[in-house]
Amino acid sequence: MDKSYTHKEFEKRFTKTADVIKYVAELEAFNLSDFTDEQLEKIIDKYFYVIPYVDTKILAGHKLYRARLNINNTPFEKVSDIAAPQKEHIIEHGRANKIGERIFYCASNARLALFEVIQNLKYKLNPELEVASLTIGEWRLKADLHIACIIHSPILHQLRKDILDAYNDTQKLIINGSLQEDVVNANNLLCQFFSEQFTKDNIKSSHDYKISAFYASRLRTSNSLIAEQYKSSRFDGLNYPSVAMNYKGDNQALFIQSVEEKLELINTIEVLCGNIDFKNGTFTYGVLHEAEKIENGIITWKKEFYKPKAI
Repeated sequence: MDKSYTHKEFEKRFTKTADVIKYVAELEAFNLSDFTDEQLEKIIDKYFYVIPYVDTKILAGHKLYRARLNINNTPFEKVSDIAAPQKEHIIEHGRANKIGERIFYCASNARLALFEVIQNLKYKLNPELEVASLTIGEWRLKADLHIACIIHSPILHQLRKDILDAYNDTQKLIINGSLQEDVVNANNLLCQFFSEQFTKDNIKSSHDYKISAFYASRLRTSNSLIAEQYKSSRFDGLNYPSVAMNYKGDNQALFIQSVEEKLELINTIEVLCGNIDFKNGTFTYGVLHEAEKIENGIITWKKEFYKPKAI
């Protein structure tokens, strides 16, 4: 087979740079509440035949954290209550999920997981006086996670050297791939558009998440196109910087099948959070109790108070 012909055919699949600029401007001008997921998907598919992703790995042994506000200040006793909710309870779009789509949202460290969950308290009458009671789960990776990463937003390049370095490394790979300049530019502009959907902070309603939710949902759907013998290439979810923490840490949105296969819950902790500064992303916390054991989906809490140590 003529390799040059194959290469040209591959490049033809990409939307031209001028068209990407035009289509992105149209999408950014949409009132997303006027569109259903199906309508939006048809438009994006018409505009962009190829949806680009950048991948990375989170290595086995790494720990991830997920928190939930306690009900009546009582820690949860069922693992199912701190895991991803069932689809019938998912009635709004999230940053990485459509209505009815289960996603396991978690964070790369415990403080970030806590701060993400206490965001709703900022709408209280005196949010700085609020004290939040939470249960936080600590999960350990049994295997590497293959994930898409959000790295093309200019604001991230200004704030995070690690993300800028990852972006520059990606550019070297693309350029060394001998792609036409227009293809590289179009790819970068489209990646930037989707990255900015994940990093935007002016969220007025859950409709504003529809494009980022599409991006995550399309990634999950693409896994079904990968043959079983290449299943290690399937994606387990996405990694994106925390908007709540002013992009200083990373959140993960993981697909449920991957969570069931690759994560294990190793501990749960009851925490109180206070002195919350939502603008600067700071708060103080105190650990009350941790799990004595977790068996058959039931959490048994230690009766004695937790001895202070960092989480």
